[in-house]
Amino acid sequence: MGRVYVGEEVDGSARVAIKVLETEVDDAERDLLNALFDVEIEALRRMDHPHGVRLLGFGDGPRFLVMPFVDGSRLGDVLLSGPLPWSRVSRIARQLTDVLAHAHSRGIVHRDVKPSNVLLGVGDHITLLDFGVARIEGREDPTGRADPERVFGSPHSVAPEQVTRQSTDARTDIYGLGILMFRLLTGTWPFSGSGRRATLDAHLDGDVPSFQSAAPAVQVEDGVESLVRRCLSRSPAARFPDAPALRAAIDAIDRPPVPWLLVVSLALVVVWALVSW
Repeated sequence: MGRVYVGEEVDGSARVAIKVLETEVDDAERDLLNALFDVEIEALRRMDHPHGVRLLGFGDGPRFLVMPFVDGSRLGDVLLSGPLPWSRVSRIARQLTDVLAHAHSRGIVHRDVKPSNVLLGVGDHITLLDFGVARIEGREDPTGRADPERVFGSPHSVAPEQVTRQSTDARTDIYGLGILMFRLLTGTWPFSGSGRRATLDAHLDGDVPSFQSAAPAVQVEDGVESLVRRCLSRSPAARFPDAPALRAAIDAIDRPPVPWLLVVSLALVVVWALVSW
């Protein structure tokens, strides 16, 4: 939809990222891209989160928007070195649930959560990028103007409801995050085909492969695979209802198990002490 350039403030105080809208398109496509660009500007205007980008300014001739420059590597590039352990994936996923919860609370559904739209910085600090196909509550969705066969978003990461052009909500981003976690943990995509259309159709009628079949050498903590599979449920109603619910499930996996025998023993000690007193 556009190209991103690195620039700097006039006074040289900070670097910025400048996204310039594509202009070499026909009139119909230009109208659609302009409408999508308006949505992206509004989405960035609403965002104010440490793991998201925000709007610094925008203008015309050609149309552009300005954001703070964020240094880091795209997750897609990080994956070139191989899958990541759950300890890192959970740290990344927690941050993504936090920024998605913020976006959803502002009426924004990202609809394009994927490795190439996530920057990984120092200490695994993430930044969610590119709200170019976002949907904003209460505003017209420009994608509805396009050819019914056109699907917006990456074919490997779109949710089934995006493929069939049905309504989207927070659970659409839960699906995208499930795809991202599967990819980070196994190094493979859960749904893939011989081409774009075949990959899109796989989201509708394909089965989620087991971690064992996708990456036999990968070892994950108990509960991780079932968590990811729930995110990838074909029906939105079967997924986690929102980002905070997914965050709580991730925390539950990483939380050390409660040593119940110790708890009971301590309780008995307390009771004995009270009785003695």
